[in-house]
Amino acid sequence: MGEDNLKKERILIVDDDVIIRELLQRILEVEGFASDTVTSAEEALALLEEKSYGLMIADIRMLGMDGLKLLQIARQRWSEMQVVMGTGIDERDTALEALKEGAVGYMLKPFERIEVLVNVNNALRLRQLEIFNRDQREQLELEVARRTAELVESHRKMVAQEKLASVGQLAAGVAHEVNNPTGYIASNLNTLQRYLARLEKYLAAQQQAVASSCDDVTASELKKLRKQLKIDVILDDIDEIVADSLEGTERIRRIVMGLKNFSRKDAEEQQLLDVNKVLEETLTLCWNELKYKADVVRDFGPLPKIMGLSQKLSQVFLNLLVNAAQAIEEQGQIRVSTLLVDEWIEVAISDSGCGIPEENRKKIFEPFFTTKEAGIGTGLGLAILQDIIGQHQGEIRVQSRVGEGTTFTVCLPVGDARK
Repeated sequence: MGEDNLKKERILIVDDDVIIRELLQRILEVEGFASDTVTSAEEALALLEEKSYGLMIADIRMLGMDGLKLLQIARQRWSEMQVVMGTGIDERDTALEALKEGAVGYMLKPFERIEVLVNVNNALRLRQLEIFNRDQREQLELEVARRTAELVESHRKMVAQEKLASVGQLAAGVAHEVNNPTGYIASNLNTLQRYLARLEKYLAAQQQAVASSCDDVTASELKKLRKQLKIDVILDDIDEIVADSLEGTERIRRIVMGLKNFSRKDAEEQQLLDVNKVLEETLTLCWNELKYKADVVRDFGPLPKIMGLSQKLSQVFLNLLVNAAQAIEEQGQIRVSTLLVDEWIEVAISDSGCGIPEENRKKIFEPFFTTKEAGIGTGLGLAILQDIIGQHQGEIRVQSRVGEGTTFTVCLPVGDARK
């Protein structure tokens, strides 16, 4: 976001005072900014329909439509264009109202060159930052859509092994793609946080030096400008923005870890694993499938670790969770609970969906039996899950009422579970 990029942005000046218009245009032109001027809010709106502007500097008090109304319309229709308001000494309350309506700054008449340039540069930098963030968000959404499309296509090709079996193979690639940019984003944010601390320390020292070395008038003006530009508020906001961004990257990291754990090739020998942790990672993995269909209620009890294959058990839970979401037509509830009963761990996944008719309940574990539409289900899912649970010396039970919902309960023995 260099100076050259800032000066590519065109500026619209709206003021019914010809002297003010010419003064602002002269200041901007000397600094290399291109600008247009109009005398009223109505003319400004007409011009905004024809041209694109990065910044509008508008007087609050004008004949006809005032600057506040113009500001409201501009923020609604041209949200990426920044607005700086001009006001008289006796209009500070109105200027504060303009800030609440979305203006990024205001200047007191008669305008000083430094005040104009500081406001213009701050506003245009903010605009470029917002555009950059929008572009990054759109790029991320396109990348997610592209990767999702690839997952769906690959998923469709794995019919023989059931659709969900392909997720494990594809998740590693997604995790790798997401992990690298997340890593350097987190690193940059941590660096930015350290730099910000240094800048705050420097500004505090600078302010102290200015206060001790400048005359009272200059010191007062600088203090007033600091307050007008909301430097302290901006510094506090940056702290919060960086903290929120770091929290977001930490969430992405947890999702990536879930993907990696799901996609990891299990060792030939079974390993000690925490069933609650496997469930939590699986819920993270399929969250997008669940969140639009149901409220997910977790009720995890304390469990001992068991011997098992993490990826295969995750496949079991993933299949049952997705089936639960698909059984709900609009909005419902999925409840996931774990409980230790004697020497068995019981994992119950319940949904408030349509339920399974009794005549179908006896067939759901048979290979190739499905009630789903063509192209949606192969009838291998529950048969494969039953086989995986059998490898762990466990069992799976089902309870269902038509119109009320279904509960699948996976029972796993505590201790060694051998193939």
